[in-house]
Amino acid sequence: MLDAATASLKGVPFRPQAWMAGAGTGLAQDLDWSLLLTCVRHHRLDLLMTSLLDPEADIPEHVRAALKQGERAATAVALQRAGELARVARCFSDAGIDMLALKGPVLSAQIHGHPFRRVCSDLDLLVRPDDEGPARRLLLGLGYGGTDADVLVCQNAVTLRHGRTGALIDLHTRMGEDERLAPTRAFRPFETAVEVQLAGVRVRTPALPASMAYAAYHGAHHRWFRLQWLADIAAVTRRTDLDWAEVAEIARLAGTERHLALSLRLCRSLFGCEPAGIPPMFPRLPARARAGVLQAESVVPMALALPPLSEYDMVRRVGRFRILRAELALTQRRSAWLARLRLRLQPTVTDRNFLRLPPALGFLYYAVRFIRVLWETGRAGLPHRPLQHPDRRPGAHRGP
Repeated sequence: MLDAATASLKGVPFRPQAWMAGAGTGLAQDLDWSLLLTCVRHHRLDLLMTSLLDPEADIPEHVRAALKQGERAATAVALQRAGELARVARCFSDAGIDMLALKGPVLSAQIHGHPFRRVCSDLDLLVRPDDEGPARRLLLGLGYGGTDADVLVCQNAVTLRHGRTGALIDLHTRMGEDERLAPTRAFRPFETAVEVQLAGVRVRTPALPASMAYAAYHGAHHRWFRLQWLADIAAVTRRTDLDWAEVAEIARLAGTERHLALSLRLCRSLFGCEPAGIPPMFPRLPARARAGVLQAESVVPMALALPPLSEYDMVRRVGRFRILRAELALTQRRSAWLARLRLRLQPTVTDRNFLRLPPALGFLYYAVRFIRVLWETGRAGLPHRPLQHPDRRPGAHRGP
């Protein structure tokens, strides 16, 4: 089912011992190298591809040169991100504010042994809810969120832009958009945190089992439209020092077992990777849960289909109702089901801008939202052109 969606990986000559080797089938003569380069950039694999490709394969020189250039550019950005995270972490430590770094350079260090194997567009920080005010003030002193245009409040974080450099920090107080969807207490991020060295600074981050359970939830939340998120999990499946039973237990407590089962199914389908030492997770789920995973999996080929699109246009291509059904199919608990439904059907700023209503008629925005969802779903079958991926910045539109 995923063959057409991942055509850009078929025929790629990976090293035989590389963990991604299961995605390729040997060098294909009709491989579209231009499309491959586009997909590498879109899926944020710039820092992985050159190390995974077979050096003996007959790859055109201009392709190798383009990959190396992309790797150098992404490495420079990764160095900047790691240095800035170290600076921010030192300031949080000096101020006595408990802060954890999520994803980004620390996850790269956990998975690959150093912080320069993941492309990240921003830095994600997690603080306790009571520390949000002090954290905002500290980041303001560091140049983040100085004006209203540099602050954007989202469902799961506050995005702060640096007034001079334009760097972005997402400040989280919980792991998911709603505590009923991914309860932070189930991940126990602060209680089980570990330290990662970045530029001589000890940066705290969730332990790898919690990071993997969170990665599965995060990837499914974005319909896995970037392969980097799956590549993270696929790379970890080859490690022998991770207790996947512990990862599964965290997912069970969080109510995200289906998200984890889906991620492992996709790793096996796309990369030929699955965790060692434990039986496959999917067959052990109840029949209803397996049906939910399969329904959610059915949207992944459309999310990954070529040509790659921005997330906003990908949502249009797949269809909002189809995505909502997939999200609800992954949801195990009734409270989480209702929370997901409320989040997706809650009027947005775009809905309010679409039709100006007086405050007394504000309840009608729910109808506006529903009509817009129907309209966008009807447009899902129309052809889409690939878009330039705009920089994600406060003040810009972030989603449908």
